Amino acid sequence: QLLSGVASETMPRDDGYRFLVLGRWLERAEMTCRLLAVRYKALGGTREMEFHWWAGLLSSVSAFEAYLKEHRASVDPARVLEFLLLSPGFPRSILFCLRATEQQLDALIPAEQRVSAQRLLGRVRAGVEYCDVEDLVVEGLGEFLDHLQVDIWKVGEAIDAHFFRHGADLDLHAYMST
Repeated sequence: QLLSGVASETMPRDDGYRFLVLGRWLERAEMTCRLLAVRYKALGGTREMEFHWWAGLLSSVSAFEAYLKEHRASVDPARVLEFLLLSPGFPRSILFCLRATEQQLDALIPAEQRVSAQRLLGRVRAGVEYCDVEDLVVEGLGEFLDHLQVDIWKVGEAIDAHFFRHGADLDLHAYMST
């Protein structure tokens, strides 16, 4: 938090800052996705659990107060999932993070030079933005979250390949599993 605060208040808004912020948003999207996937699997694929379980899930991503402001005192499982996946105004929702990542990536790459990382990120963001939470729960939310997490990793790899790899052959999945 100290680093984030110092960077926010003192760094020039150049490419270095954009990469810092881009990485933070992409990591946050992946972490929220991972948390939802793990917590959802802990339910055994159901959404039925007591208030405290869902409140704990919201608290674990610092979302409890923000959720209550938007939805009053009702902690409804579908609304919690929708809030953490699709809230356009909550900075820890997956959609918010993907949109913020997209903005930073677009600022780094001229519009006439669209690259595969941007196209992939756009598809991932659109897949989240236009999903229906109720349908996902019926059709397999856990599987959707697993695929989404892999897609976010692929976006990170595509960004890495575009900006940082110059002939190096690095497999992030292999690196992360060691």
